[in-house]
Amino acid sequence: MRTSVKINYQAPCEQILSMFNDPAYQLIRFGRAPLENLHANALPASADDAGKTWQGTLTKAAVSPTVIPANASRFIKGEVNLALAQRWCTQPRSDSSYQGQIATQISGLPLKLSGQGTLTPTASGCELNVDIDATLAIPLFGERILRSALKFSDDAVAYELACAAKYLAGHSAN
Repeated sequence: MRTSVKINYQAPCEQILSMFNDPAYQLIRFGRAPLENLHANALPASADDAGKTWQGTLTKAAVSPTVIPANASRFIKGEVNLALAQRWCTQPRSDSSYQGQIATQISGLPLKLSGQGTLTPTASGCELNVDIDATLAIPLFGERILRSALKFSDDAVAYELACAAKYLAGHSAN
């Protein structure tokens, strides 16, 4: 299933990219989730075939077994461990936008997530557009569960903006 999410930030692209690439921001984003052993690290900068530099973060955690509903536990095999890698190209494209990639590894859960992001300058800051591919391999119910989860995307956007505001308040642009 494919879906898109759009978020408007009241800060320039470069400041938002710096935020995305800061492990401290990832800890703010995931700090309220019922996760264990949460940690985030900066990924080493790398160059692609075109010579463009990419930077990002890797966030890892385990899902607390106490938050898994009993009726869902039959689809879970062992521990649920999450790894989220986000990488952003440090050089803008010809239209001044920045390109990003999101990849996840989730062990113990039949869910696959990946995405592509674009951060585009606007008059008041910048806009993030993320195209997400999600697959939940539960026969007969997987797509229905994903559609139900999408109903909470407005809440997720509001939470993301609150986390960004908290981070940016402590990391103002110089």
